[in-house]
Amino acid sequence: MSKPKERKTLAELSAAAAQGGNGITCVKCGCRHFWKVSDTVKISDGVRRYRKCRNCGHIVVTTEKKGA
Repeated sequence: MSKPKERKTLAELSAAAAQGGNGITCVKCGCRHFWKVSDTVKISDGVRRYRKCRNCGHIVVTTEKKGA
């Protein structure tokens, strides 16, 4: 059984993207184009947003924390 991948925070994804441009990069195909936010869920310390890659359909989850 394979170990699940550790999820990156929006700050980590943004920092990585800043080295090569703006925006979030799909971890599966490297595309930087996403459909609009497909779902938003309120969590105890912020908001979790689900974005779908236009190229491969992979779902990327971002977390926005309050006061950050």
